[in-house]
Amino acid sequence: MIRALLAALVLSIVVAVPASADGPRWGTLMMDRPEDRIDAARVLLYANSIGHRGTAAAGAPSPAVRDAWFSQMPGWTRYFIRGTYAQLLNLGARANQVGMADLYECFGYGPESSHQAGPEALAPLTWVPRAEALAHSYGKCLIYGPAVRDYEERLTDGSREQMAALIAQVAPHVDVWVVQLAKYQGLADMGLPRYTMADFTDWIGWWAATVKSANPEAQVWVQLGTGKDNPFSVGCTPPAGVPYLLAYRDLLGGVGIDAIHAMPSQLCQMSTDPVQHEWYLQHLEAIRDAIEASG
Repeated sequence: MIRALLAALVLSIVVAVPASADGPRWGTLMMDRPEDRIDAARVLLYANSIGHRGTAAAGAPSPAVRDAWFSQMPGWTRYFIRGTYAQLLNLGARANQVGMADLYECFGYGPESSHQAGPEALAPLTWVPRAEALAHSYGKCLIYGPAVRDYEERLTDGSREQMAALIAQVAPHVDVWVVQLAKYQGLADMGLPRYTMADFTDWIGWWAATVKSANPEAQVWVQLGTGKDNPFSVGCTPPAGVPYLLAYRDLLGGVGIDAIHAMPSQLCQMSTDPVQHEWYLQHLEAIRDAIEASG
């Protein structure tokens, strides 16, 4: 039942696009910023108003999420994302309490980094099956978004073969695998001779093929940063603009990626610097404009 539900949703996310807009759809985390001229929820509702269907995530169920966002977005893949299994445990019960049982499709399990989720992020063979069972107990699919670097830390020889063997054990337990390759996107952005866009494309395509080889029914999404970044520095960066986003959209759509999860800079969002806060708003505007430009 879970697989059939997700397949029906994927048709609206990926396949049902205008002839001029081949490729994966856009989505972004929803963050309620009512004081701003634009927030992520408004971007998604705008996309919905012009006929797009994509992905929408919130941290937890609430009356505000129910009334302002999720209830207005039928046909989207709506989900709640948390970083540890313990944080997932009360999501289903809370959604039922606030009248959202039928207003979301998936649980999102995102142990993005061992620096945040702790040792759990390095033990997917233990925790992903548990997250799968929990999601399925509520009739929901599981979206899994680990950090690639955590998978790399588990390797003893650094080979793709060893990575593929690990992925093959985890992929059968997920309905969607979100590949987080920010470091490699940044390397490609820098235009280093030793790491080109061709290298990035090959690596992304390898991830999609490896996940789907282990689980042909799984979808593969990519989290895409919206600023041109240097992976060797940490800080808020301005948005790269619509042509940048559309270029990555076309590239990723050609290597087996089913959807793009555009991610505005969280460092810009959290900054108290007025200039960096303005950049955050511009990140959201760039996503909105890319949605509009893609048909």
